[in-house]
Amino acid sequence: MKQVVSFSLFLAFTFSLLFLTSCEKDEVLSIKLSKASLELNVGTTDTLKVTLLINGDIDKIKFTPLVVDTNIVKIVSEEIGAVTASSSGNSMEKILVLKAKKEGTTKIRFSADGKTVDCEVKVIMQNLLFTKILASNWGDYYDIGTNNFDMIMYENTMSLNTAGKLTGDGNYIYIEFNVPITQNAFNNGDFSVSEEGDANTFLPGAEIEQGGNTYVLGTRIVNVKAGKNTISLIKGGSYKITTNESGFKIEGDLIDENDGVIHFMFNGIVALSDKRDAAEVKPALTHGLLYYFGDDYQTGKSNSFTMYLASATLNFKDTTTKGDILALEINTALTAKDSIPNGTYNMITELTTANLVPFTLIPAYITENNNEYGTWFYGEETTKKIKLGSITSQKTGSNYAISYELYDRFGAKVSGAYNGVLEFTDATKKSGIGASKIIGKKKIAVKLACEVSRKLRVKPSL
Repeated sequence: MKQVVSFSLFLAFTFSLLFLTSCEKDEVLSIKLSKASLELNVGTTDTLKVTLLINGDIDKIKFTPLVVDTNIVKIVSEEIGAVTASSSGNSMEKILVLKAKKEGTTKIRFSADGKTVDCEVKVIMQNLLFTKILASNWGDYYDIGTNNFDMIMYENTMSLNTAGKLTGDGNYIYIEFNVPITQNAFNNGDFSVSEEGDANTFLPGAEIEQGGNTYVLGTRIVNVKAGKNTISLIKGGSYKITTNESGFKIEGDLIDENDGVIHFMFNGIVALSDKRDAAEVKPALTHGLLYYFGDDYQTGKSNSFTMYLASATLNFKDTTTKGDILALEINTALTAKDSIPNGTYNMITELTTANLVPFTLIPAYITENNNEYGTWFYGEETTKKIKLGSITSQKTGSNYAISYELYDRFGAKVSGAYNGVLEFTDATKKSGIGASKIIGKKKIAVKLACEVSRKLRVKPSL
């Protein structure tokens, strides 16, 4: 009898336990945030983790975050984090990635099962107001067919010392931009970012390793504090230059490498410094070489000669000597094979086989392998890539009288006269040239493009 009663009590207890368990309510015990508030710069992102402590079945809990003002911030992604179970309840993490869109304050509201928790989000726009500026015209610095300008705008807490270096704490911005090749004055324009160097674009910032050194090139914002520089490279954005009663207004929004948006403005007078190497050169050239290459460009209409005129201190057979060399690449009639016919030779404007006709000069160009051809001036102090001009040659007996007026891409003139003999070599029959500046020629059948990487040209730093 006792066994029957005990078994009946056991069944009653088990039934009661099952009944209570099945009636257990699925509820949210708490909502916790990894951050009670956030502050973001426009364009940047941040992560917010939400943890729900739940009694019961997690899958039955409805939970959706709500952004009060989606114009200020938006949720760009949601994913489930850790899910755990314990005697005190089940927990689930949800990880949100937020992106700041515009300046302002809003809330992200998390509601579940009648419980609500808010995260206040403040989005700020970084604003930089510059009161001083340095601007420079470097001409066609990268040899890409546009003029290269730069400007350094800095806050009123900074100043230039006697050595021309910025001192003091604050922010400054360096913008390197391109304008049409015909523009040599600071002027109005709308500018967007580009690596191609087209007119009305500015170069993005970059760090370049070269020769064991690290160089920072292109557009960047620098914060200086207690002598330490924090550099933000600029990868995008735009700005506008307009004239006004104060001089110029320069205003825009730039995007840094962390997607942050920086608004900047300058208002005032802009004095443009001319950094172009426009100094005129009048070399004293005393002796020379003349090389015949035949129809080396396979034009079917002209032969190619290269002439090297040098100053007295340079010995073509001794590479340790120094001096000036004027290298001229000349096109003649097919009948000319051992001398330059009398006449005037004008520089062609575009290097194509169609333009390689008699009585022309080939402008300076550089191949993909960085070999230099065409017309160059190699001086002890400067090298000039000749793009325009002409020469006149008159041969009497073995003596040449040559006058030249040539210009590089900055408009710098190389001019003068040569009077003397030229040591002749038929390069179609003989290989090997002794002059240190002379490089073997390359045949072409199409336009030869010269592409010099901006990364190999580093301007003097401020």
